[in-house]
Amino acid sequence: MPDEIVNPRVLLVDDEPELRELLGRILTAQKLKVDLAADGLEALEMMRQTDYDLVLSDITMPRLSGLDCLTSAKCENLSAPFVFITAHGEGEKMLQAIRLGALDFITKPFRANEVVDVIHRALAIGLRRRRILQSVRATSQDLFEMVQKEESHISLMRAISNKCGNG
Repeated sequence: MPDEIVNPRVLLVDDEPELRELLGRILTAQKLKVDLAADGLEALEMMRQTDYDLVLSDITMPRLSGLDCLTSAKCENLSAPFVFITAHGEGEKMLQAIRLGALDFITKPFRANEVVDVIHRALAIGLRRRRILQSVRATSQDLFEMVQKEESHISLMRAISNKCGNG
């Protein structure tokens, strides 16, 4: 795990209680703070209240899918990186997730060491992104605000494109 992240906080989102518990145990064993959500709606509300270092989400869930949760998070400028849990045969959904900015995927069935490797890589990427933004902010507040604004526009365009492509 990236040593530079102190007490990384992960939001784990899955509608299957058994899988949520299993993944929760795997992540907790890695010294991560883990919050659990049963679907995308619950996850989105939690993301509005807490700054997560990573969201690990099932891609297909009732009420609000992982893709729709990511879309909404981008529209609301919630910046936690996403990793998705997918089933075989969800190639189109995986492609949509990549377009929206998902960092990686874990395919069911998975091995615990695979989950750990993906989570560590995603946390490291998120940390590098935060450091770059902090460096830009330290250099120039105007430049930082411009980068934030452009990221927001790009996220919004991706989200709109995703919604238009599906509906």
